[in-house]
Amino acid sequence: MNWFKKAINPNNKTDTPYINSTRPLSLPSDILKLLDDFDISHKAGNLKQAGNILEQAINSIPDSDKKDVAIFKASCLMSKGIILIDLGQYSEAERIFNKALQIFQEKNATEYEKNSCLAQLAIVQLAQGEMQLALFTFNKAKQYFDDLKDCNEKAVFFQNLGLLYVTTGDIAEAEKYTLLSLDILSDPDLAHEPNQHAICLLQYGNILLNKNNITDAHNAYSNAISLLESVEKPFPLLAKCWLGLGNVYLQQQEFNKAEGNITKAIDKLKRWEGAANDLALAYMNLGVININKNQNKNAIDHLNTAHNLFSKSTENSLQSIDCEMNLGFAHTENGDQIRSNYLLKKSLERYKEHTGTEARQVRCLAGIAINCDRSGDIEGTVQYAREGLQLGEQTPLGMEQIIRACKILLQKHDAPLKEELSGEEFVARLNTDESFSDAFCNNPTGLVEAHGLCTGDVLTIMGMFKPRNQKETLAMVELITAVAKINNSN
Repeated sequence: MNWFKKAINPNNKTDTPYINSTRPLSLPSDILKLLDDFDISHKAGNLKQAGNILEQAINSIPDSDKKDVAIFKASCLMSKGIILIDLGQYSEAERIFNKALQIFQEKNATEYEKNSCLAQLAIVQLAQGEMQLALFTFNKAKQYFDDLKDCNEKAVFFQNLGLLYVTTGDIAEAEKYTLLSLDILSDPDLAHEPNQHAICLLQYGNILLNKNNITDAHNAYSNAISLLESVEKPFPLLAKCWLGLGNVYLQQQEFNKAEGNITKAIDKLKRWEGAANDLALAYMNLGVININKNQNKNAIDHLNTAHNLFSKSTENSLQSIDCEMNLGFAHTENGDQIRSNYLLKKSLERYKEHTGTEARQVRCLAGIAINCDRSGDIEGTVQYAREGLQLGEQTPLGMEQIIRACKILLQKHDAPLKEELSGEEFVARLNTDESFSDAFCNNPTGLVEAHGLCTGDVLTIMGMFKPRNQKETLAMVELITAVAKINNSN
């Protein structure tokens, strides 16, 4: 959210970050000392302390008719607002930006200062979920930045406009404005700060990952990391790039590489006060890695940590639900069906409040059905597997395995799906329907009985069906053994 370059005052080379206004020469030394202390605290990542110091400085700057003093105070207010955004205090940040904007307008500040304040106000509106208001505020500032010659400020505006569209789910517009920003930042004839270029590459990597363009996402994150190697104190931005790269490896199922990058990110993010949300994402993805590596206790510990961090942040509510869902899956793998179903049902209801979450809802429904099956709740198994199957078949690609799991559960328990079959029809289904074959392997005698096959039909199956893998072979052995027992008892 860093909107402002560090200003260079020829009379004082230690201006604070973000404050985009030269310090008035009339400021007393005690205020200058506070601004220097703010600079030190902010660089060290002590955001609360930095905000408190800056508040003292702002309160010490007198209300003045002098234009330079008033505008500098407004710039300090903007810096305070940016820190409040990083700390998640959005309503107070909004109040601060409105106050700064009023001063800029009253004192006839530059168009850049007024429109930069408007754009920052849009960011905080976006963080509070006021999408339409944020878009309206952004558009009020957009004409000014559109008309600017290519420069760092224009690139930053386009990057943040891209962030708005990421949040609203309009990935095409998000990519458009992020690429416009990158085009400017990649111009060798313009001087740019490496961290701003890295911020934009990081955002572009996130967009590409969302589009499942894994290779290009990997390149974007790697290029951002290379740029940040030249920055004196690149954290927490570098940690966010490691997190992004870890997510790429997670998608590629290279779990050890994913774990290495995400663990590095966590180590740095823990030291940064404004990084609670990124830290929650890191712990959540580490928990997902643990699930895939069958490290269920570690998965539960890491996902609980993420869940607690998300509960303290109002950002990324959808990712907070993702965390809750994954925690439910971790409890499934750990054998705690009751706790798992509590979390999955809660996640399911929360997902229903968000558009575009049908695939996630299907995962929850299938998970609940599996838990019901394992705990012997046939009615619950059928209910949730049927709902998962119906919704899954209406959802875009990527649901094949989950749909298959729902079909297996329904073929195991749901009477309407258990039409009577002859031995020949049963074998034909085994040879052509993968989910039917899975159900057979899971419970061969139960499936035979469910479809009303007699002993003669079973003998037909034994004569006609040729197992194609070890699971089918074991299922046939179980079926033959069951028939033999029945014959012996007779």
